[in-house]
Amino acid sequence: MHSLGQTQIIIAALIAGLVLLCAFGIYFAIRCAKASNEKKALTFANVNKVESVFRARSRRKESRCLFYIAVYMEKALELYPDDMVWRVYNQIKDILLNSFCDEGIGLIAPYEQRNFIALTDWDLKKTEKKIKEISDTITQCLQKNKLQAAATVGVGYFRIFSTYATFDEAIGRAKKACTDAGDKPLGYVEWSGAMEMEQKIRLEANIESDIDKDRFFFVYQPVIDAKTKKIVAAEVLSRLNSFEDGIIIPQHFLGVIQAMSLEEKFDCYVFEKVCKWISSDRIKREKCIYTINFSRATLSGCGFIDVIDGIVKKYGLVCRSFAVEVLENRGNYSQNLEQINQNLIALRERGMRILIDDFGGSFTSMIDLQAFPMDVIKIDKELIQNTKNSTGFAIFSNLVKTAKEIGVKTVCEGIETETHEQIAVEAGCDMLQGFYYYRPMPVKDFEKLLDEQFD
Repeated sequence: MHSLGQTQIIIAALIAGLVLLCAFGIYFAIRCAKASNEKKALTFANVNKVESVFRARSRRKESRCLFYIAVYMEKALELYPDDMVWRVYNQIKDILLNSFCDEGIGLIAPYEQRNFIALTDWDLKKTEKKIKEISDTITQCLQKNKLQAAATVGVGYFRIFSTYATFDEAIGRAKKACTDAGDKPLGYVEWSGAMEMEQKIRLEANIESDIDKDRFFFVYQPVIDAKTKKIVAAEVLSRLNSFEDGIIIPQHFLGVIQAMSLEEKFDCYVFEKVCKWISSDRIKREKCIYTINFSRATLSGCGFIDVIDGIVKKYGLVCRSFAVEVLENRGNYSQNLEQINQNLIALRERGMRILIDDFGGSFTSMIDLQAFPMDVIKIDKELIQNTKNSTGFAIFSNLVKTAKEIGVKTVCEGIETETHEQIAVEAGCDMLQGFYYYRPMPVKDFEKLLDEQFD
């Protein structure tokens, strides 16, 4: 009996031990799963996600801070084995991910090869503290791998409060600040108003020379048919590749062009450059319509039609491949309305379509519909993005309805979500444009789209 009792005690002890082991196993499994989930939660966003959050905070007039982070590895790649350099690069990526996504709205996305953009709601004090922490951690990483003399990281940032700045403007300013920081060890610079003024002064001094030296290039944003979802047109958007300031978007240089009275020279330069590109593969490229922006100052010129005719004839093209997009009325051209109207009628007779830009926005109005011979109106993107409430929805829907009643087609700009698409289609928009379909893209990428659709 004594032996039987001991056996039972041993069995009970073993069972208790197994229970404890199972309990510990379950506990650590839960901890590991939780840690794994937390780790998975920290992932890189894409640029569209960053822009979406940026725009949402902009509409709510909430502060935000956009960073441009450049990782300089060129020297390291020349001196050390590639696998070693990329291993360190991945360590730097992890440091940036954990630093920018630790709290708040923190997002970081790969941008332009090895670089990154990040969006936070940090104030100045926290920004400087976090950059110091990032600097110390990356420095330790580079020292540990003996790459401190061959690799570094530059940071530029632009803090926006209640003032308005587009996403592209914010990136451009953060990138310029990063460029000014240079490739010195973990340098960082904040974009300032003084930097903006200096850039404007440089633009005013160089803008005509930039046109003459052909320093502008184009990106193309497709416009799709609302029913077939096929590409029917593409908006041509200009970018300036400035020798001193890098890539500059139109919001920065168009005002300078206007102030320098260079609108006609610039607009005709853009038109001819697009014509030259189309002419190098006419059969395929003429199947699409290209919308090109023209200022009202250009359209009011007495010799404007002769210039356009000469360019089209020079490259052997047909006018039906183009749509003239009349820009917002930022100047006082009321005294030239008759000449503008005559020129638009002449273009229309040649087969070009006439569009009015940003309809329903700050400078365009119903008066333009009465004043000019319009084929298409481009509805300002703010209208589709304000359809969440009943008032915004009513304004948008009735604007589309009015266009139909007077025989004018509509392009809805700013389609960023499936909901936007659904609202625009149900309202009766003819064409759609926005990041939900395509971002503005380099010419090579656009050519691939044409190949896919028309081959």
